[in-house]
Parts: sequence; C-alpha cells; structure tokens
Amino acid sequence: VFLQYASDPIVFFDPGAIWRRPVWMREPPAPDVSPDLSFMPVVTQFQLALDMEAAGEATIIFPTKMNLGKLAEAESVPTAISRFREGKVVTVLPVVGKDENGNPCLHIPAEAGYVQTIEPLEKIENVAKR
Repeated sequence: VFLQYASDPIVFFDPGAIWRRPVWMREPPAPDVSPDLSFMPVVTQFQLALDMEAAGEATIIFPTKMNLGKLAEAESVPTAISRFREGKVVTVLPVVGKDENGNPCLHIPAEAGYVQTIEPLEKIENVAKR
C-alpha cells in the first residue's frame, strides 16, 4: 500500500522536470492545488528540491539550500540570470554563534539577501552523520 496526495509533488518527483513539465502538472490538478501553479524550466525543479528538503525526503546543505531559495524566487531563468547579474556580490563567510535562545548555529550576513540567515548547528551535524 502506498499513500499519496494528488497535490504532493514530492511523491511524483522526476529529475527530468528541470527542463520539461512533469506528468503530474500536465494532468488536471487536484482540488487543493492553487490555480496559480505553473511550470518554469529549472525554477520548478529548484522549488521541488526545497520542498523535498522541508519534508525530510532529501538533505540539502545550508549554502546550497540558500542558493536554491534565491533561484526559486525568480519567475523564469532569464529573470534569475538578470537578477544575479545586477545584484551586489556579498562574500558569505558563515560564523558560528548562538540564536536568540542560546542554541549553537551558523550565521550568514543579512545583506547577502538570503531568506534565512541562521541555521541550527544540529541540522548541519545531522547532515555530516549521513
């Protein structure tokens, strides 16, 4: 028995979706799928990777996850390329510190423009153990 939701793209992950619309996006959408869902070559694949990581189905290391997040914000590949060409380059040197609760974590500079600037060391240690 395999339990799945018709609106769960992780169940239907396809590496070929980087360039072509996956089968599950060509079929009529499930009732709980937003009508705004659309396919964008490369960008959709990055978003799927982030979704898989959030669901615990994949492990993406912190720097890669932050870069995928930036890429997934773009509406298209040309938009992403343009945004990165025009953007300010900020050197990102993670610093070990503590979060607001005193837990050890990595900090990256906010001016780098990432959606997340702190990553718990526990998450990083778990990746290293795999």
